[in-house]
Amino acid sequence: TDLKNDPDVRSHRFPVWLPGGEHFLYIAVGRAGTGGGAGRVDSSLRLSSRDGSVSRDLMPCQSSATYADGQILTVHDGILMARPFSLDKLDFTGPARPVCDGVLALPAAHLSVMDATSNGVLTYASGGGGFGNSRMYQIDREGTNLGELGDPLMTIGNNLSPDGKFVALSKPDPQAGTFDIWILEIERNLMTRLTFESETELAPVWSPDGSQ
Repeated sequence: TDLKNDPDVRSHRFPVWLPGGEHFLYIAVGRAGTGGGAGRVDSSLRLSSRDGSVSRDLMPCQSSATYADGQILTVHDGILMARPFSLDKLDFTGPARPVCDGVLALPAAHLSVMDATSNGVLTYASGGGGFGNSRMYQIDREGTNLGELGDPLMTIGNNLSPDGKFVALSKPDPQAGTFDIWILEIERNLMTRLTFESETELAPVWSPDGSQ
């Protein structure tokens, strides 16, 4: 796939082969500003072929999909949905139906945490996958909990400054669906946003002197 020829899309991710190895599914994620907030449908499930002769959107979707036993599975608002799909027609043959609820999907990653096999075995992680499920605490060297830092959040990678006064972390923008870098000042328990780009920034690491 080629993002340069896909100007309204910022990412192609989570490819899954269809039986036969000639066609595959993947998620095309729209650029920031092309959709709503958490739970929005700003991405599409696409069908493509190994030789590049096929490339088209199948349906809007929130998160990654998989194929099993004539069905395409994806997660929408925490509900695992199954929609019949014909390998001969390379298209849907009916509406989606719910399979189970409480299935974990990570909105900022557009990832459904589930998989299925052709013989009917389904695995998934349960949970909400929201933007504010984790908490950060300050613990001293003796193991004493000194209290919670900041608000509940989702973060991918955080790093303590060399002087121990700040934490650099990545935090999602619920409207854009991307991550930005924030700086937490521990003494005042004050969070300040550092980056504002329309793409994702993750996993900050301090320089040895703490200046960068």
